[in-house]
This record gives sequence, C-alpha cells and structure tokens, in this order.
Amino acid sequence: MRAPALRDLLRFLLPILLLAPGVAQAQTATPQPSADVEQRERIEKQLKELRDQQQALLNSMQKQVTDFNARIAAMEAELGVTPSKDQPAQADATGSLSLRTRKRLRSRSRT
Repeated sequence: MRAPALRDLLRFLLPILLLAPGVAQAQTATPQPSADVEQRERIEKQLKELRDQQQALLNSMQKQVTDFNARIAAMEAELGVTPSKDQPAQADATGSLSLRTRKRLRSRSRT
C-alpha cells in the first residue's frame, strides 16, 4: 500500500514542481512599462509642447494686434479723425478689417 500512496503523491507534486520555477520567475521579474504607457507619455508630452506653442503664438499675435492698433490710432490722430465710439475699428479672425469698417474709415478720411 505504500507504493501506491507514493505514486499518488508524486502524481500530485510533479506538476507543482514543474510549474514552480516559472511562477517564481514571474513573481521576481521587474515589470516593464507597457507600450501603451510609453505611447501615452509621448502623446502627453507632444500635447504639452503644442499647447505651449499655441500660447506663445497667441501672445505674439496679441502683441502684433496691439502694435497695429497703436499705429492706427497714431495715424487717425495725425489726420484729426477719431474712431466712432459706438463702432470701434475691429479686425476679423484673419486680422483684416471688415468691409464696413474700411468704408467708414475711407469716408472719414475724405472729410
């Protein structure tokens, strides 16, 4: 009876002993950053750079608009014309004056 009990014990322990080294390695291996995490970090970095560039561009454009408006005001002062208080000269999204504003400025410069 002893032999069958030993055989049953080996049959039970053999798979455990064969799998044990792999389990031990899996537990001690240092986890590597996954490609998804690296890709996410790279995209976040690119997004931050784009936002920084956007802010720098907006700041530059705001300065240009301010300088442009100062030049307009200086020319109007030199000509003795002043912009209407209810309709100030405004630029559209492309930075050019609307047709109505250009016509108004032309009519003022003729008078």
